[in-house]
Amino acid sequence: MRDNVDERLTLDGVPPHDRQDAWGQMLSDVLLPMSIRLPTRTATGFRGRLRRQWLDDMALVECRTEAFTPTSWPDLAVLSYPAPLLMPAPC
Repeated sequence: MRDNVDERLTLDGVPPHDRQDAWGQMLSDVLLPMSIRLPTRTATGFRGRLRRQWLDDMALVECRTEAFTPTSWPDLAVLSYPAPLLMPAPC
């Protein structure tokens, strides 16, 4: 059982040319291992933030982001359950 912990991650302060790698790493650390690609037109101004709150053994993750494309994604059939439910929201 975990204490009620609130974690917040953001791309604020990350240089524009590093945001694609930083966002992919944040998503991999909090949700599932993945690689991403940002649209060329928004790559330099891309915004994203994650908030994870632990409620006992359950994690509630809020993801606010601009559009991006996952380029590699794990096979969900081989993940141990419970698997995360992903519902991204715009910034």
